[in-house]
Amino acid sequence: MSTVRYINKVYAADESSVGEDGATQSARQVREVFRAGEAITKGDAVCFDLSQTTIAQMFVVVKKLDSGAANTSVFCGIAAQDIAEDAFGDVIVEGLAPEANVDGATAKGDYLILSSTAGRLEPQDTIPFAVNGGSTISTTATSVNVTVGGNPAAVKCAIALEADTANKADVWVIKSY
Repeated sequence: MSTVRYINKVYAADESSVGEDGATQSARQVREVFRAGEAITKGDAVCFDLSQTTIAQMFVVVKKLDSGAANTSVFCGIAAQDIAEDAFGDVIVEGLAPEANVDGATAKGDYLILSSTAGRLEPQDTIPFAVNGGSTISTTATSVNVTVGGNPAAVKCAIALEADTANKADVWVIKSY
C-alpha cells in the first residue's frame, strides 16, 4: 500500500477544455487498494474491518462505515468504484472524492462524520460538550470533568464541497491514518 504524490501537469492560463478540472489531475486524490469484506458501492464511506482475526487483515479488508455496528467505525476513505465481496478495489484515502454517499441535510462546507446508515457520512453541526457527565453546571461543584468530542462518531472524515443531490456530493477526504 504505497502512495505516490506528484503533480501530473500544471496547466497554463490559456489552456482550457483539456481535462484541467478533472478529479485526478495534479494529484488531487490519493487512492489505495483494499479487499472488500462485503459488497461496496462506488461513493460509499468505508472503514477498516476490525472483525478480522489477525491484525494484518484488519487493515487490508474494508467494509461500509457504520457508527451503529460493531467493528465498523474506523474511517478509511471513499470507495472509488463498486467492489464485490472478497474482490480488490480502489479507495480514495485523501483528497477529492466525487459523488460520495452523504446525508440529505449536507450543505457545502459541512464537516462530515460517521452515520448510522452504512456507507454514509453526515454533517456535524456541533461538538458534544459534557460537564460532569451532564449538560448543566452546578455552582457547588468542587471539581469539573470536561469531555469535548469524546464520541468516536465526532471524528471528521471529510468536508462537503457542495450540497447533496439525492444523497450524493463531492467531498474532500481528510486522511485519517
